[in-house]
Amino acid sequence: MTGKLNDKMILSDILTSQKFIMSSYNTAIAECQSESLRRMLLDMYNDEQSAQKRVFDAMSNRGLYKPQIADMTAISETKSRFQGEERSTRI
Repeated sequence: MTGKLNDKMILSDILTSQKFIMSSYNTAIAECQSESLRRMLLDMYNDEQSAQKRVFDAMSNRGLYKPQIADMTAISETKSRFQGEERSTRI
């Protein structure tokens, strides 16, 4: 390693940071009691989501990020699992 950062390393770091930031906003939104603060956090979350999408698209367009394409069976299984979890957590 020469110590130089390449596009993939930089964009991967940004993408990871965006995911962490979005996760933090998600937790804050879920636990916020102030409606005005919640709306502000949602706006900030949406801005971060847009930024994350731009980074993802930049990586994808350059061939730097290739998520695995799920087959229909895996999609159906995941959907069923999350729907089951959603039902079990309803109050």
